Amino acid sequence: MSTSLAISVDWTAFLEDVGHRLKKLAADRWKLQPDGSGHDTWLALRRLFDAFPFPLDVALVGTTGIESNRKDAAYATLFRYDIAQRNTLAVRFHGVIQADDLSSHLELLQTVFGFEEDNLGGFEKLNFSWQWAFPHFTQLVMYDPVSKAEDYARDLLDDLSSLQDLVEEFSPKIDFNHKYALQANAILEEATILQVSELSSSFAPS
Repeated sequence: MSTSLAISVDWTAFLEDVGHRLKKLAADRWKLQPDGSGHDTWLALRRLFDAFPFPLDVALVGTTGIESNRKDAAYATLFRYDIAQRNTLAVRFHGVIQADDLSSHLELLQTVFGFEEDNLGGFEKLNFSWQWAFPHFTQLVMYDPVSKAEDYARDLLDDLSSLQDLVEEFSPKIDFNHKYALQANAILEEATILQVSELSSSFAPS
């Protein structure tokens, strides 16, 4: 992909297209009953991909001058999804980052894409694939995801469905006591349950 072509990509249309592909792929892989019921995990996975699109940050990564057996083209694509905002079609394109000049883009990489300064070494050598820290999923795609949208959607489906804690966020059975560190209600003794309250006793016949 040339620089001019890469920059002119309609990333919003791309995100929308990927969302449609993910929904279809998920429906084919995790089939539910006609009434919409199914295994809890399958329901959670369907809910996850039905929640696409999520807001997306995008940057192109120039690979010229980088020696790596992962290098596939002159540009890789850096994505970051915000999984907390479901069914939100929003894209921010941040231009081109040269992998051999990361020092010029540290603020962008840290504040927008969530990198720490001490873990940029792998990124600079194109050894980085993806990282996950709720609610953000960040990935570096070495091939052109636009011309290979179906391949990209399949790879994204595989990556996201492998994250157990992410899938649990979409589970139909969520233990909110555990999720929010709430104290479980105490189990009352039978005598306590059957005891007439002082307020009610004032209406009971003597």
